[in-house]
Amino acid sequence: MTNKKFKEVYHEAMTEIYKASIPSASWDDLLRDSPRNEAGQIEIPFENYHISDQILDEIIQATARKYRLDKADLESLRTNVYLGPSPISIRPKS
Repeated sequence: MTNKKFKEVYHEAMTEIYKASIPSASWDDLLRDSPRNEAGQIEIPFENYHISDQILDEIIQATARKYRLDKADLESLRTNVYLGPSPISIRPKS
């Protein structure tokens, strides 16, 4: 997958993840309105948002199906989501 295509897939996944988070947010608004650090990197306040593990995984899987990602690209997407500025994932109480 090209870098440009991966960015599109990642953007869509993050858009859906933040839409499903608590509180709900717009990924585009977060990208636009979040402050930048000294290095010019956007600092998304991800710690202010939460999402269930199950919903997070469902969004990643749905995005992978939509774009017909192979196993390696799915793992790359999953890694980027979990290590990137995604909302804090929570496990439902048993």
